[in-house]
Amino acid sequence: YNGSGWTPQTSNISYNLNSVFTLGSYAYTVGYNGSILYYNGTSWATQTSPVSSNLNSVYFTGSSTGLAVGDDGYILNYDGNNWNVALSGVDVDFTSVTASGDSAWAVANSGIVYWSDDVGQSWMRYSVGSTTDLKAITFIKSGGKAASSSKGYIGGKGGDGRMIGSDEEEDTTTTIKQTIIARNKFLVYPNPAQDVIYFETTFEKTEKVIIRLR
Repeated sequence: YNGSGWTPQTSNISYNLNSVFTLGSYAYTVGYNGSILYYNGTSWATQTSPVSSNLNSVYFTGSSTGLAVGDDGYILNYDGNNWNVALSGVDVDFTSVTASGDSAWAVANSGIVYWSDDVGQSWMRYSVGSTTDLKAITFIKSGGKAASSSKGYIGGKGGDGRMIGSDEEEDTTTTIKQTIIARNKFLVYPNPAQDVIYFETTFEKTEKVIIRLR
């Protein structure tokens, strides 16, 4: 797009492409059969992909830090030179990924969300409390993250999100989760609390644990 109209470009592949992300005059796109293409401002070229599964979403936080997610539980990260497998073998098909700073979120079918706090090197699994297939995730202006689904659901982080039902369903308030950043990364979700809340953490060493609810 040159500001006034669209011009066809040659990709040199025959697979469907599912997602594109731009970085100034550069761009990346991903698609079927693990396809990854890079645009250098003039033309598209394929990049070596470590997977053959369909890739559904791509996101970059900088020229040398990128993420791509796809079917068969794959999450890839880009280190500036190569695409590498960061997660594989999980029982979901990822549909969308986003990131900010060191944090990244990927959403999948059956209400599954994965979170990373190390630029996509390692991932932790959560549920938004719904089995609706999630289709997209993005940041909202207040600084939280919102996931959207095929049924019109939107879930936010930190209490500033809502799950908005389709025309056939009532709106219900929920969120992905509240994350309390502490020494041992203690997680409490969902937030606001519903009939059931969950506590999750991993301790680096054995120690006495006291949980106070107020």
